[in-house]
Amino acid sequence: MSRLALLVAVSRYEDPTFRQLRAPGADAEALASVLADPDIGGYQVELLHNATAALVNRSIEALFKQAGFDDQVLLYFSGHGIKDERGELHLAVSDSEADLLGSTAVPARFVRDRVDRSRCRQVLVLLDCCYAGAFPAGSRHRAGERVDVVNDLGGRGCAVMTSSSALEYSFEPGGDPVGGGAPRSTFTAAMVEGLTTGAADLGGDGVIDVEEFYDFTFQRVQAATPNQTPSLKSEVEGRLVVARNPHGVRVGFGLPEEVVQALRSPLPLVRRAVVGTLLELSRGDDDQAAGEARKALASLAEDPDPQVAVAAVPEASGAAEAAALLVSVARRTRALVDRQLGLIDALERQEDDPDQLARLFNLDLVATRLRRDAESLLIIAGVGGGRPYTHAVPLSDVLRAAVAEVEHFTRVWIGDVPPVEVRGRAVNDLVHLVAELVDNATAYSPHDTRVELAAFRAWFGNGVHVTVRDYGAGLSPQAAELFREAGKTRFDVDRMGFAVVARLAARHGIRVTVEDQERGEPGTLATVLVPSELLA
Repeated sequence: MSRLALLVAVSRYEDPTFRQLRAPGADAEALASVLADPDIGGYQVELLHNATAALVNRSIEALFKQAGFDDQVLLYFSGHGIKDERGELHLAVSDSEADLLGSTAVPARFVRDRVDRSRCRQVLVLLDCCYAGAFPAGSRHRAGERVDVVNDLGGRGCAVMTSSSALEYSFEPGGDPVGGGAPRSTFTAAMVEGLTTGAADLGGDGVIDVEEFYDFTFQRVQAATPNQTPSLKSEVEGRLVVARNPHGVRVGFGLPEEVVQALRSPLPLVRRAVVGTLLELSRGDDDQAAGEARKALASLAEDPDPQVAVAAVPEASGAAEAAALLVSVARRTRALVDRQLGLIDALERQEDDPDQLARLFNLDLVATRLRRDAESLLIIAGVGGGRPYTHAVPLSDVLRAAVAEVEHFTRVWIGDVPPVEVRGRAVNDLVHLVAELVDNATAYSPHDTRVELAAFRAWFGNGVHVTVRDYGAGLSPQAAELFREAGKTRFDVDRMGFAVVARLAARHGIRVTVEDQERGEPGTLATVLVPSELLA
């Protein structure tokens, strides 16, 4: 796998219509330096400063043509962004003519087309220019799918991070809008700061993914220039890692501040004293805190002071090491399945034969199930699923996304769903939880019956009930006992889904019940009470 980066910066223009800019050259050089750093970005970087339209267009096309399926591509532009009479964005370069943008500038549509045609499925486009939010959306999605659902919950390919919206100027250091476009920036400066210092590693896990990168940059830009609104549009499934945190994993991230201070103390006696607290946290009901506590114990097991290491070794060498191994296997499996899904997706786009498409679609379903199983292992290990969304998602879209992860999705009927939205932090976990229940319902009911998925507002409070109803043989006493015990120290590996549902429910304060249907009807009814705190 190669990491390829092309940086285009334009500060000098031949056409007097375009005002000369101060910042792009220095900005691009600073960003190129951090991206090329093997301890941070590790990219092969090409920097074009004040290049012509012919060279820039050629370089962009060559970049995406040479990028392979497993490669990761980053494209950055800093300069004037101009919209033509049709509202389409063009990136102005040194020899661009304001009256001939189509032939002398770099049309954003051309860039988008190169991205869509590329074999690469890990692309990040960074635009530091006015009207950057007008960069065209991708067109690749499966027939019959709603584009908003694909973009929000499952597309693969490209993330576009922009310094401003489709209507806004960007700003140079002085704060004044520049001509027809105005890069500098607060935007690029924030990106460089986040990568160089590692501060953009908001999760503290040692790597900076695109959502963390955007969140950090957005906060910095809004603090400096409130009238400028960066945006992120992502069509990437899974985690797009932009860079590594040069300072590595932040041990103790997310634990109580007193515990973090003790872990960082230069006094061995203080570090040893916190082991007991970490042991308690590692056995607690808070999955996230338990996972972080196990990481901290594993770190203390290698402490230079032998008494600290001995105190932490029993836990670190047992549950913590087992959890670490489980996490490693699950993450590798998820990465391999992501590659497999990408290969299947590429084959689907090239296939016209309906029978072959049907076979590929079945492979896609199986691979999607494998990916969910890998996510389940991470949840059991206390690590959690994907990155939370930065925006709320309609409950109806969450339920459709859950059904899309089930092999026998054609048997699932979705009924009425109230017009409420789920907060971004709970979207991935609720999709996974409902998918586990629906998958269980389809697996333990006759294939000629349907599974009904619906939702309604709670009779009290502002929560929502999500119900999964099947018409199978019902819940056996043994299965009912397994469900009651799910999420505790012991669980049946054949019913791992119960434990996953219990862990996810505990994480968000969701109440889940599974019982036989009333009035003697065959089948099982699972009810998920989503509390109002998770609804927007």
